[in-house]
Amino acid sequence: MQWLSQVDAEARLKVQTNPEALIRLFAISRFLKNAFYPADFELTDEWESAVVLSEEGRTIASELEREGVLDSVRLAAFTMLRMFAFRDVLIDIGCDMERIVTFLSRMLHSGGVRWPYVYGHTLYDKFQDTYQGNRTDFLEADHVRNLLSGTAQGVFQVGPLLSGPLGLLESADWRIVPPTLHLPLWHCSDPGCGSLHLVKAHQYQTPTEVGFLRACRHLEDRYGPESEWSGPSASICSERFASCPSDCVRQYRSLWKGFPPARFRRFLASPKTMWQFD
Repeated sequence: MQWLSQVDAEARLKVQTNPEALIRLFAISRFLKNAFYPADFELTDEWESAVVLSEEGRTIASELEREGVLDSVRLAAFTMLRMFAFRDVLIDIGCDMERIVTFLSRMLHSGGVRWPYVYGHTLYDKFQDTYQGNRTDFLEADHVRNLLSGTAQGVFQVGPLLSGPLGLLESADWRIVPPTLHLPLWHCSDPGCGSLHLVKAHQYQTPTEVGFLRACRHLEDRYGPESEWSGPSASICSERFASCPSDCVRQYRSLWKGFPPARFRRFLASPKTMWQFD
């Protein structure tokens, strides 16, 4: 398995027969990777039939099952989709994406899966009222569950997929507002620091989460770092985003009036902007 730089990965994407389908899978993987799962979360057999693995995905899934890292076909399918890529893309565009999006919406509505609503003061104020301490870099899963309880479902969008109170919808306009488990919860007492500090939300160690972490660790230990797929995937989203006629795009274009289009797209895809993917 050959490691791919961002340039190599972008070249691979450009020769894909259906890059938009691949970006939809990338969007699904970002929602899966950055969701908060309840302590009793379990996978159904439906994932096994809906997810189609690529050639590299089948090779890696077989290795992980053979070596006892993953203990079922459905867990392997879910883990490969959540990872999206290692050295190469792990998922085939032949996936039943309509069914997968339906599964995600069901998880959101009745399965207790959450994307934190990170806008406004709701989580910040609740954290200040309930947390025993003055600062932290992470929250354990029980604290995260209590913090998110009674708050709105997070509104995020990656490519065409949009999360919110109505479930996971497909938008005609593409945007890049990716879900995150880094929550803006506190300011420090240093008068010279005006930063809003982020707190990492830890997951419950469910079989699904343990399998995902073990798979990532196994592949990194055996083969080294993963290829740089996030940047090129975000770049394709940003190109589509920058061409949308939506009010959101016009607003950001007005802020950067005079930027050449290519430079505007590079800004949107830059890891230094607010659009960075986790």
